[in-house]
Amino acid sequence: RMATASLVVTGEGKVDSQTLFGKGPAGVADMARKHGLPVIAVAGAVEDSPAVRSRFDEAYAVKPEAMPLAEAMRRGAELIEETVVRHAERFRELAAATARS
Repeated sequence: RMATASLVVTGEGKVDSQTLFGKGPAGVADMARKHGLPVIAVAGAVEDSPAVRSRFDEAYAVKPEAMPLAEAMRRGAELIEETVVRHAERFRELAAATARS
C-alpha cells in the first residue's frame, strides 16, 4: 500500500522511547522512510524527545493534559478525529510535498 501512498499515519497509546525499540509505529515509520514517505504519529500521548522527533515528521498527542486518562480512553475516537481535523492542513502539506517529488 505504501507504493501508492503520499503520506503514512501510524499510532499507539503512547509514542515514546520504547516505541523506537521494535513497536509497530517504529516499524511503520521505517517502512515509510524506505519508500520516501513522510510519516505522522497520532497517539494518546507523545514524548517530546530528539529520538521520537527523528523518527516521525510529526507526532500529535490526542489526550489533553488536564483530561483524566479514563475519560480520554472513553473518548478516544472523538479525540483522534479532533486532532486530525486540527492538523489536517499539515497532513495535506506533507502529502503534497511527496506528490511533487
